Amino acid sequence: MRMQLLPDDPEIGKTPYVWLIYLGFFIVPYCLQKTSWYELGIAIAVVGVFLPLYFRTYWLDGAALWRNALAITALGVIMARTNGGASVFLIYSACSAAGFSRVRDGVLLIACNVIVALVVALVWQLGWNFSAIAVGSSIVFGGTALYSSQISRARSALLRKQDEIEHLTKIAERERIARDMHDVLGHSLSVVVLKTELAARLMLSDPQRALRELRDVESAARQALSQVREAITGYRSAGWAAEIEQAKHVLQAAEIAFEIDVQAVELAPAAENAVSLALREAITNIVRHAAATRCTLTLRQADSQVVCQITDNGIGVQSAARGNGLAGMRERIEALGGAMALISNQPGLLLRLTLPIKAP
Repeated sequence: MRMQLLPDDPEIGKTPYVWLIYLGFFIVPYCLQKTSWYELGIAIAVVGVFLPLYFRTYWLDGAALWRNALAITALGVIMARTNGGASVFLIYSACSAAGFSRVRDGVLLIACNVIVALVVALVWQLGWNFSAIAVGSSIVFGGTALYSSQISRARSALLRKQDEIEHLTKIAERERIARDMHDVLGHSLSVVVLKTELAARLMLSDPQRALRELRDVESAARQALSQVREAITGYRSAGWAAEIEQAKHVLQAAEIAFEIDVQAVELAPAAENAVSLALREAITNIVRHAAATRCTLTLRQADSQVVCQITDNGIGVQSAARGNGLAGMRERIEALGGAMALISNQPGLLLRLTLPIKAP
């Protein structure tokens, strides 16, 4: 089983192995001067203790990292009196600040090592060489490591946010396509079913009219195919006027009287699309579920809003299937800053849509 010294983090990579080169400041003095076996054994033992502490630095955070870093600082304090290069341990400890998720902890660790270096140099009279190297390098290298780690964390957080946004965008697009497919296919297939049933009833009594109805079925199927293609590319409605004309034909085929009282209002494209699709869904529900004989459409401007109402004299609110169609309609209207209400009309149902005239 292979021992893993470093986390599998591309931000860390193999760089920590390179930083071990600075351990030479502690090792080289033993090579340049006469050293007893006792002193050499202690130095080897110190390096043996340091290496596990050094690699653990990359795995820890919080209190555990504090203990680990202070243990490295202690190695520098212990060896400072016999080897001036021991100041490198204080620098390694200060660089451990990069592992803290909180900047405050990193700053406190660097400050702690600076204070320890000054106190050790003063108490043991090590001179300004030790304190200058330990203090200056701790501030420079520790501060740089802390700053770099925070930049890396910020970049990683940004990438995670971008991935999350991309994921949510895909979900939103799937929901848009689901709503549009329901709006397009639900309405068109209802027309096909309605006209096919009518043609079947007329086949013996009025073959000519039955033929016309079947041609309408073919036309509706072709239109549904075209609308599916348009929905995929984002163009989901032929417009308000075209939707009213389509509603006339559908209700006429279902033998439902259609009264229209629409004021000329210039709507934003998104609002016009939302109202058009809402009318399509409402007409589909009336034909499917309401068992109505009359439908009324009104549209009025009230200050900076437009109010669209679709009423029928059918069997009421219990007939409105609260499924994907109404849910998609409500989501589309509310996304534009509007509101949707379903009101029992005794008999029948009132659908009221309120939308800002200008796009939000």
